[in-house]
Amino acid sequence: SALGSMLGATLMTSPLFAWSALTQPPVSWGGWQVWLSLLGLGLLCTAFAYILYFRLLAEIGPIKASTVTFMIPVFGVLWGAWLLDEPLSLAHLYGGVLIGLALWLVLRPARR
Repeated sequence: SALGSMLGATLMTSPLFAWSALTQPPVSWGGWQVWLSLLGLGLLCTAFAYILYFRLLAEIGPIKASTVTFMIPVFGVLWGAWLLDEPLSLAHLYGGVLIGLALWLVLRPARR
């Protein structure tokens, strides 16, 4: 369940958080811009995305809906290249082609 996943993740990362809090300088949470950014990330990028994902689950089923996660690395590379001027290489192209083939295998119509 989702609750079990979150509790497990919390238990697994708590020692790392404690170690980091004891060995690193304190974090400055800044002003209202930081909190507004966190609110935007939480509401727009997470909550809205979950609403869309669960609607997608209901419409096309869990197997096809899971292919959405295949595109995360592709968009990560593209956003990095566009916004941060990170270089693209043949490895990125090769990875994108492999992901495209995986998507095709999952989404192609079944043969009868």
